[in-house]
Amino acid sequence: MIIWLIVSCLGVPLTLEAEQKKGLGMWVWSSSSFLTQEARQQLIQFSVKHGITHLDVHVKMTHDGIKPALRDPEAFKDLIVLAGQHNITIAALRGNPKMFFSENHERTLQELQAIIAFSETLPEDTLFKGIKYDVEPYCTKEWKSGRTPLYPMMHDYLTLLQKARSLLEKEAPHLWLAADTPFWWDRDRFVLEFEGKRKQFNEHVQDLTDFITVMSYRRSSRKVLDCVEDERRYAQQIKKVILPSL
Repeated sequence: MIIWLIVSCLGVPLTLEAEQKKGLGMWVWSSSSFLTQEARQQLIQFSVKHGITHLDVHVKMTHDGIKPALRDPEAFKDLIVLAGQHNITIAALRGNPKMFFSENHERTLQELQAIIAFSETLPEDTLFKGIKYDVEPYCTKEWKSGRTPLYPMMHDYLTLLQKARSLLEKEAPHLWLAADTPFWWDRDRFVLEFEGKRKQFNEHVQDLTDFITVMSYRRSSRKVLDCVEDERRYAQQIKKVILPSL
């Protein structure tokens, strides 16, 4: 399934020091979309035709050696280079509902390290922008069961973002950190204290990332914008932006 991100009305995050750019972004979840030259050409041609100027491309990992590494790195690199020739930016997309659980933090950070290492192999003028996490802990049986308190899981989520932010600032400050979030993390039941500050969950996530994409899946622009109003207002307060989606 291909899902569109509306970016034209809100531009690019101010913290990234990038020029405001109109266009659409798109999630690319299937590796088959870029493994061959023909597939890459089709993906980029489709993007150009429909005004898509950014791709979040899901990358898989191998754990054959001591440290994880990207699977099919050369194909991904070729996609990044080809996309750049058409002024299309790309980010690495990662997503697993349990990826941010505390017992998985070390593995997740090692995989982030692998993405950083991969980025260092790219030509300087490529338009590889960073890492996007599509981690949805509410899809896990732990969250759904109701027997496990939500706050420890939420705290784990924020702690991982904090660790990822620290790692990127130390080793790859030019890469941004972003997250996909549901539109309902602004509800009062998700208010919690983190690092001495009590806020809505979405606000903590926005504090720790360069921007968020809100999964505001509605069939009209008015309903989409209504879904993201709290996130938009807070983004304006902290001088960032959010990207609604449909």
